[in-house]
Amino acid sequence: LQGITEVAAGASHTCALHGAGKVSCWGDNFYSQLGKGTKHDAHTSPVLTKLSVTATHIGGSVDAMTATGAGKLWGWGNNLGDKQLSTSSASQPTPTEVKHAALTGWIKQVCNGESFSCALGADSVVRCWGGSDWGEVGHGAVGSTTKPMLPAPVVGLPKALGITCGSWHGCAWDAAGKAWCWGKNLSGQLGNGGKKNVALATAVSGLTDVVHLAAGRTHTCAALKSGDVRCWGSNVDMQVADTT
Repeated sequence: LQGITEVAAGASHTCALHGAGKVSCWGDNFYSQLGKGTKHDAHTSPVLTKLSVTATHIGGSVDAMTATGAGKLWGWGNNLGDKQLSTSSASQPTPTEVKHAALTGWIKQVCNGESFSCALGADSVVRCWGGSDWGEVGHGAVGSTTKPMLPAPVVGLPKALGITCGSWHGCAWDAAGKAWCWGKNLSGQLGNGGKKNVALATAVSGLTDVVHLAAGRTHTCAALKSGDVRCWGSNVDMQVADTT
């Protein structure tokens, strides 16, 4: 691949934005997350997706999603019945436009979890949608009976500079350098000092000067203005680099 500008790693696959807005993926394709129209096969080298538009950003988990310069979203892979990829509950073997009215024409960044998706708009508002068993859409309710949840702003979250999605939690950082997270917290991945699931934005304790965040399945890491990196959550595989 030449001219790579962005990379998004999912649970068992990876996608890269490259060239003139093209997206190529590699790895597991059990859920059609490579976006090439097939499933149950794997590729150890990049394959070009069947995306027919020019992409500007990408995100992925057991699925993948891309934003375009026109502010529209396209998704493919496992939909889990939560409609995080389209208005249909079916999985999408090829890129399909995500036609939620609340999202049209304003997307500048996107991320995906295993059951939900989030998008950052040009208005700096983060909207999430999909499943909410753990509060991962941030609409204020854990295990809501309304499923799937339609796109709506994350409750309690100030205007954001960037977003990231773990498997069942989301995080964002703001212009003041604060980090905010919501959703599943059984491993302390929200960084608020507890392990209770939270369905609205909660500030990460004792963290300032954040310039970037990256969320994994059960942990989260932050890059600070100083160049330091801080991580929290599960350390079962040494993912927070704490040897104690």
